[in-house]
Parts: sequence; C-alpha cells; structure tokens
Amino acid sequence: MRPPDAGVRRWCGALIAGGASRRMGRNKLLLPWRGRRVVDAPAAALAATCDRLLCAGPDLGLPGFQVIADLMPGAGPLAGLAAALAAAGEGPVVVLAGDLPGMDEAFIRWLQRAALVDPDRPCVPRGPRGLEPLAAVWPAALAEELAARLRSGQRALQRILAEIPHRAWPLPDEAKMRAALRNLNEPADWRGLTGSPLPGPDDPDLARDPQPDPGVHPEQDPA
Repeated sequence: MRPPDAGVRRWCGALIAGGASRRMGRNKLLLPWRGRRVVDAPAAALAATCDRLLCAGPDLGLPGFQVIADLMPGAGPLAGLAAALAAAGEGPVVVLAGDLPGMDEAFIRWLQRAALVDPDRPCVPRGPRGLEPLAAVWPAALAEELAARLRSGQRALQRILAEIPHRAWPLPDEAKMRAALRNLNEPADWRGLTGSPLPGPDDPDLARDPQPDPGVHPEQDPA
C-alpha cells in the first residue's frame, strides 16, 4: 500500500536525548560529525518536517526545541517517550533517538506518510535489526498508557510494542534509508561510521557536555 500525503496534518517532533552514553564513555550526542554534532542531524530533520519540536533530556542548545524532563529518573528512553507524548497533548509525534547521524528529511517524510494509513497506532519501521521504536511515529493518545507501564516497572520498548496494537512498515531497500537508522552505542560503532577512533576529551571539535536541567537525569542509552 502506498502511504498517503503527509502534508495534510500538523506534526510534533520529539528528540529523545537523555541517555547517559555509558558504553560510549562520553556524551555521544555531542560527538563531532560533518561539521556539527551527532544530535544536530536528527534535530535538523525534525525541524524540517514538524511544526512543534520537543527535546526530552538536557538542554542541548537546539533552536526551536522545547526542553522537557523525562518522566522518571533512571528509567531509560521510555521515560523520555512518555514525557514527549504527554507534552505533545494530541496528534501524531515523530520520535527520534538523538544518536542517528544519518537521519534526514526524506526518511521522516516517508515515515509520516506511512503513519497516516493508521494514525491511531504507533507506526514503526522494520529494518535489518527489527522494529525501530525510536525512529517511529507514536500517537500522543498513548501517553497515559506508556506512563502507567513505566510506573509498573516496564522499560523495554520492544516488549511494549509486542503487547500493544501497532503497524510495522518494512524499510525500503535503499542504502540511504538504512543509513538513517544507524545509531551509535559504543566506540566500535563510531569507528565503523567514521573509520577513526573516538576523539579525545581535549579535541577542540568535541562539544562541551551540557548540564542537565533540574529533574533531567542521566539514563540508559536510547538504543
């Protein structure tokens, strides 16, 4: 089925940016990438495709983004997702992890069109690694359910998707689309992306790690 036109609806975009980057050993969102930071790629893609912009996590100095605190300290990306859906209030929310340096506008436009086929359910790409809940469209109406699951001790987004109705869209077999989902968790991922070791802590291109806002905490990697 061909996804319909995404331009008929207003969109909220949410960046999930509260991870502690423990495996990377530093804030991976601030690593230098093609003249900017890693986080700036998904942020720019959201800014080009969405009417309202949210960042769940610390203030990363992203123009136009409203910074919101995760719903529960130390609870992983689900806490950021639940907070973003609650802040959005209504309608569809394009949700992206902050560590997607290959993310671009074309991927989000495809995702938005796919989401309009069944706007009341999460629209989740199915890529080579399986479902991608942090490069997906989530209806804001699920905010309360996700918050309840968070309070009950659930954390794994993959498990939650297995338990709620959603629509999985096969990722188009294109290199650029696959590259959009390539994330960064550990130094080997950075070397695979760039062919270089991680920059040292004194590297002049390495952005300074921001201080979390009150109520925003280091948490698990969003991938």
